[in-house]
Amino acid sequence: MKRTLLLFLLLTSNMFGVFAYKQPSENIDNEVASNKYLSGQLETNSTTQCLSFPVVQFPKNSFSLSENCKDSLNYWYKLLLNNPTLVIQIDGHSDQTEKYPLKLSQKRAETCKNYLASMGIDSARLAAKGWGVSKLLIKNEQIRNAKNQAVKDSLLQLNRRSEFEIVRFDYPEK
Repeated sequence: MKRTLLLFLLLTSNMFGVFAYKQPSENIDNEVASNKYLSGQLETNSTTQCLSFPVVQFPKNSFSLSENCKDSLNYWYKLLLNNPTLVIQIDGHSDQTEKYPLKLSQKRAETCKNYLASMGIDSARLAAKGWGVSKLLIKNEQIRNAKNQAVKDSLLQLNRRSEFEIVRFDYPEK
């Protein structure tokens, strides 16, 4: 049986139906040192583990990286640097109100891949796949039922994201 570690973005819902995600801390080096997944101790003996990582989100109709996006990608950089046999797939997503959602989601995934490669991660360890609106985190019905436009905009924002999945543990170390 193929051993794969699936990463799920763990979103939490408060009583108002607003979702939150983890942002990287100010002192990412201490966070890396204290986290066994980032310090090179990633275990491969189970088929599925749920982990929480910072999310990479994008403005509407854009694939440019904000400082928050770069902070999240730097977190991934540390994980990949300390676990040199990992191969990941970056999944880009868009919401249903954006123009050309499939192309945009692919560009979002490629932007994340290019950023990590520019930091020195071998691009052969990085795959980019755009999913368009086929894997919405927040469904249309939930958005339609939002109480006001600000809540709708916040819910739509959650679909404008890139997620990461570890697909292999066997990349040859150099």
